[in-house]
Amino acid sequence: MKIIKNFKKRGIAAFVSWVLIIMFAVVLSAIMLQWTKGFVKKQGEDLTTRGDVMLCGDTSINVDGICQNTQTLNMNLTNNNNLEIDKLRLRFIDLYDASEVKQIDLKLSSGESEKYSVLKQGTTKQVKVTPIVLKKDKEIVCEEKSFTFEEIKQC
Repeated sequence: MKIIKNFKKRGIAAFVSWVLIIMFAVVLSAIMLQWTKGFVKKQGEDLTTRGDVMLCGDTSINVDGICQNTQTLNMNLTNNNNLEIDKLRLRFIDLYDASEVKQIDLKLSSGESEKYSVLKQGTTKQVKVTPIVLKKDKEIVCEEKSFTFEEIKQC
């Protein structure tokens, strides 16, 4: 009779130990799942950002004939590469070192040239022209393809 009671106690202890091991494995799996979700999401965002930077490598804009009067900045733009340029960001710095940023919408296809006039105020000392491309309604600003013009002549 004592042998049967000891056997039942040992059977329950083995069952409890297996349940505890399985619960530990489930909790550990849940922790690993949460960690890998965050890791994969971060790596995906980094990959997207690197792809956007590479997209800027396919843009090239040439700015010729830049001149100004007190109200407008006139320039000839040429797209020298295969990717369409959707917008331009212009940063004006006047004689008093005050800056103004304007963004103009344009669709400059590959090999296309157009003359643009941008409204401004006063005499501009420096202009920085930065191309912007759209990828799935997301603006990608190509800072490495920017041009800075100083001592802009009068038209």
